[in-house]
Amino acid sequence: MRNPTMWKLAAVAVLAIVLVNVALGVNLLPGPSEAQEKGTFAALIITWTMVLISAGSGLALAAFLLTAKRGR
Repeated sequence: MRNPTMWKLAAVAVLAIVLVNVALGVNLLPGPSEAQEKGTFAALIITWTMVLISAGSGLALAAFLLTAKRGR
């Protein structure tokens, strides 16, 4: 049996994880100019791509959890 309240709480938890993920990326990764100076610009692009893909996946999961209909 599906409890809609728990699914909504799970969606909120997923959104919180997405926000933490992006905040960690912003705070821990160097800026583009600093990465260019160190020669790690390609690694920066790859890492930001992974952060954005995980954020997009989390948003899709949260949307599913919020909008899933009760199946019979």
